[in-house]
Amino acid sequence: MTVHFVIPFYGRPALLVETITSICALTNPDWRLTVIDDGWPTTEIPDHIGELADPRITYRRNAERQGTAGNLYRCLQVAAEGDAEIVNFLGADDLVEPVYVDVVEQAFARHPDAVMVQPGVTVIDEEGRPVMPLGDRIKRLSGRSARRRGVTSGEEAVTRLMHGNWLYWPSVALRREALSRTGPWVDVDGISDFAHAVDVLLGGGTLVVDPTPAFRYRRHASNDSSTRAASGVRWEQEDRYFRQIAATLRDRGWRRAARAAELHLSSRLHQSLVRASAVAARARSAGARPLDRGRTA
Repeated sequence: MTVHFVIPFYGRPALLVETITSICALTNPDWRLTVIDDGWPTTEIPDHIGELADPRITYRRNAERQGTAGNLYRCLQVAAEGDAEIVNFLGADDLVEPVYVDVVEQAFARHPDAVMVQPGVTVIDEEGRPVMPLGDRIKRLSGRSARRRGVTSGEEAVTRLMHGNWLYWPSVALRREALSRTGPWVDVDGISDFAHAVDVLLGGGTLVVDPTPAFRYRRHASNDSSTRAASGVRWEQEDRYFRQIAATLRDRGWRRAARAAELHLSSRLHQSLVRASAVAARARSAGARPLDRGRTA
């Protein structure tokens, strides 16, 4: 099986260079890479890819800026038009372990009906050190039973995701033909990846979890999801998405999944904790200012 990595890029070129280096270090050479540049103003990435001169690596640049969700959907379209059996939408600052291709290929071989494989993920900070911030602790808690089970499908799979998004989309491997089951989600930029994953599962098939460490997901304050969470935009988008998908699930007759979407408890818990943390930070800052003024008087 050939694995086609398709990376939506708009950000720090140095981090994407690290990502590309990790792909080039894969022990299984049966891979391809396409970088889709959403209009980054410098040329470090096309220059670097040109220097590598690896025929497996392709660089594309959008004629017009698409934004986070739009460029991800463009990546889905490019992957669907290709002929690789397995695709992955790697983040432009994440890293694959050398065994990634072998892990996902073996998981698909064990489960021929699977449409998605979630491999083991290590969360790292900007410097590459393992970390476990609040959002990831909530992910691990909400997905604990699903990961233990290993294989899930249908309403059960979607219900588990509605209870809490425990997937790391940039690490997920998908069968290329499953991409026809999802469309654009341009109005929910912050969770468009989650929306695509749910669409794929609604189309049938099985989600397999293989806990073998095969991916390093970078979490830092400047990445898109962290910025949207801090600003509150992400929570508005999540609430809108869960209302929409709850109606879809109820029309399908998946009442448990619809109820879980309406509640979206882990999302609300995350919102509450982030907001409480922001309030506490503002209070600490306000309390420090008079003391600072006293020291300089």
